[in-house]
Amino acid sequence: MEINGSEKRLLSDTASRSFVEILRANEGELGLENAQLYYEFPLYKDIDGDLVVSKLLLVSPYHGIIVVGTSPVNRHENLLIEARGLDEEIEQVFTALYARLMKNTE
Repeated sequence: MEINGSEKRLLSDTASRSFVEILRANEGELGLENAQLYYEFPLYKDIDGDLVVSKLLLVSPYHGIIVVGTSPVNRHENLLIEARGLDEEIEQVFTALYARLMKNTE
């Protein structure tokens, strides 16, 4: 699995780094040998002109495209609020990716 993006920024992002380490440790078992993992990429503008960034985007010939959001939350009481925010971010990324993919197939 090849990792694309700022390695320095990824190392400072504990939650994303932990996820990537799990993927690397299980790369063969998960069938990720030919996968590309993007950190904080791609960048899109939504309809309102706001920047939409995918925290982690896994592109694999075997699994397809997987969007992953991570959070540094370590307290249970903040988890629900953070999860809702992550859900919205992932939905924005998915919508932007879907629109681009559909536009490119026309």
